[in-house]
Amino acid sequence: GALRLSLLLQKYFYEGMADQDPRNPDRNFIAEKNSKRYWCHMPWLNVGESGREGVHGMTKERNLGASPTMDLYRQALPGTDWGIAYYNAAGCQTIGDVFGSRSSPKATPAFSPDLVFPDGTVSAKILFTNSKTPFFQDAYTWMANVSPIDSNVRSVQPVKHIQLDIALRDSSIIGTKEVNRHWIMLTYYYDPAYDFDAEFGRRLGMTNPLSELNLPPGLRKMRPMGVQVGFGEPSTGETRILAGAQTNSLSGRLNGPADNPKSSCLSCHGTAGTRKPMSPGFFSDEEYLAGRAGELDFSQQLGLAKRNLAKPK
Repeated sequence: GALRLSLLLQKYFYEGMADQDPRNPDRNFIAEKNSKRYWCHMPWLNVGESGREGVHGMTKERNLGASPTMDLYRQALPGTDWGIAYYNAAGCQTIGDVFGSRSSPKATPAFSPDLVFPDGTVSAKILFTNSKTPFFQDAYTWMANVSPIDSNVRSVQPVKHIQLDIALRDSSIIGTKEVNRHWIMLTYYYDPAYDFDAEFGRRLGMTNPLSELNLPPGLRKMRPMGVQVGFGEPSTGETRILAGAQTNSLSGRLNGPADNPKSSCLSCHGTAGTRKPMSPGFFSDEEYLAGRAGELDFSQQLGLAKRNLAKPK
């Protein structure tokens, strides 16, 4: 079930988005061009040194470093990481409830303590790096206006796509938990040796849903890492790492190569709007329930937008 869900959500995001122009990578992932389904972005992320760059609208993320747990990414060279997130129609409705619309923006955004994204919300974030790691050579590539480590001077240069994060809120899926509002986290990472048919298709008798899409080659090498439905250690069953994949987490929980190894996907996102640091984040339901005051329904981008709005003009 974890593998099938990973593949179907990957297709859900890629369809109409990653196949807009297979010959020109820079002409893909344009929300307004999607003919399959509606996607939008979070406002108020253009502020400060990490604010959106001017080519694709990516924000500066945590710097890339060598992974302590992933054999492949132990070879990763330092670089700056950049990402952009998309929300489907259900998620965009909640974002509109906070900020209003383009034609009717709210003078004061409504960051209500009762803010909840509806069932069916999907957010997807694609992350790129300017690291010169040799095995990134054939990864999906954009040109973007980004800066090096320890500098805010930006220039247009190639960046390599190494990670995809997807969050889904769906109470109908068995195994999700009411305490974290039925959020499911999934992560994918670039692996030049990933071959779905060899590893899964022939053994499990499965057809990869992505085979129906006309994707740029690098995107077919985005390996599903696994699924996370809770804060706990893998022994609790709340993280499932798929066969052939490795996690960048020191605790074995779900965590991509661009993330802090001390944390995990759900543990980090659970801190949105709270005073709890993203790393290590929350490690248990009890810790989350005790420290979630002010939380913004697992949306770190809402938390960042709120902080940016509060900055002195």
